[in-house]
Amino acid sequence: MGTWVLVADGGRARLLNLEKDRSLTEVEGFICPEERLREQDLTSDRSGRSFDSKGGGRHGMEPATSQQEQVAIEFAKELAERLEALRNSGAMDRLVLIAAPAFLGHLRAKISDETQSLIALSIDKDLTQHKLPEIADHIPAAL
Repeated sequence: MGTWVLVADGGRARLLNLEKDRSLTEVEGFICPEERLREQDLTSDRSGRSFDSKGGGRHGMEPATSQQEQVAIEFAKELAERLEALRNSGAMDRLVLIAAPAFLGHLRAKISDETQSLIALSIDKDLTQHKLPEIADHIPAAL
């Protein structure tokens, strides 16, 4: 049992274990290669077309979410499933989420209620490229 820290953005994540001496150990890394692609590289077709509700006009339909955002949502789902597995194994009693602001919302939406109840702290910053001691400095000693 322990405190786990997930540091993430839309394309990269690091799963860390917070040790008793307040240091961090990297346990697992995740990469989402599709995140680095441009929107046009992710979209295979032109958007669909629809008839106007009145008259004979037609217009293009835009998807509700961009392909880039959809990739981030799928990556958040993958990370949430990993956190769920940790919780189910009994290895996690607390969770700290540190994520880029836009990605933090996607992540929260995909994390189960049971795992959400273990979140002790959320920090909306992108620290994925920082060294472990720098990340540890953002976690309060009282945690």
